Amino acid sequence: MKVNTKKRKKARRDFEQMYGKQEMIDRMYQIVSRGKQGFDAFLLEVGRMMAETIMHIEREEISGPKYHLLSSEIKEWASPGGSIYLGDQKISVEHPRLQGKKGEMTLENYQKLILKARRMPRT
Repeated sequence: MKVNTKKRKKARRDFEQMYGKQEMIDRMYQIVSRGKQGFDAFLLEVGRMMAETIMHIEREEISGPKYHLLSSEIKEWASPGGSIYLGDQKISVEHPRLQGKKGEMTLENYQKLILKARRMPRT
């Protein structure tokens, strides 16, 4: 089997696992029927999911997994809504927060995603 075929099959399995088979079919139909708009909406959603995953991984690296914290001085402190820039668009995300001995601890990746737009040239 060709490498490209293996990659396509793996990607399909990953999407089915992430969304469920019927949801995946519905999303693919939306992309095909709406063209570029459907594809752009799908990419924004995947980008949002990736950004949230990156922030949750960073939180876990700092504090440890939920309910098994590495230190009693660091506590998970909610996951409120916020916004980041994905490409040139501002999107809503849920970002985890941490509370340390000296107050709220800022996630480095969240700050990078917020500040990215300030460094991007306007066209």
